[in-house]
Amino acid sequence: MLVRHRSAICVPVLMFCITFGLAMDYSVLLLARIKEEYTATGDNTRAVAFGMERSGRLITAAALIVTTVLGAMATSEPAVLKLLGVGLALAVLVDATIVRGLLVPAAMRLLGHRNWWASRPLRRLHARIGLRDDRHRRAPAGGAPGRPREKRRPRPPGARPTSRDDRVRRSRSVPRPGGRRGAG
Repeated sequence: MLVRHRSAICVPVLMFCITFGLAMDYSVLLLARIKEEYTATGDNTRAVAFGMERSGRLITAAALIVTTVLGAMATSEPAVLKLLGVGLALAVLVDATIVRGLLVPAAMRLLGHRNWWASRPLRRLHARIGLRDDRHRRAPAGGAPGRPREKRRPRPPGARPTSRDDRVRRSRSVPRPGGRRGAG
């Protein structure tokens, strides 16, 4: 088969690369939410449902926006852009609906705790490097996780708010017993 346009040869490769990048983006959004919930609760079924609930609308909206933009490319004059626009729009729709909306959650539900399996060397590496992000754990009703809630004294009427730096400076300049000022 003789190809008339040299640019038509690169369209499938370009289409694959762009689709792969978008699919990874959607995967990160979905799996990050699922992993956060699984870390917090240890319940895989609940984690998958929570991840879909939290990221499903975001993935759908992003897919619709990208599909709209790519659909606009399909109306352009160069045949290469038409091919790229139609192919990528279909790929994004299939990825966002069938793959991320049905196949990934179903597979994760069926695999259960095996979703989170890691080989022994990978577990050792993870333990040694300490790749852990505790910022996203759910906070107790009182405040941040692991921190007791600070009790604040009410300010006297007319007092101006102070910053932490002002409080530290004042505490360092308070005379200590023996006539010495606090050292910074």
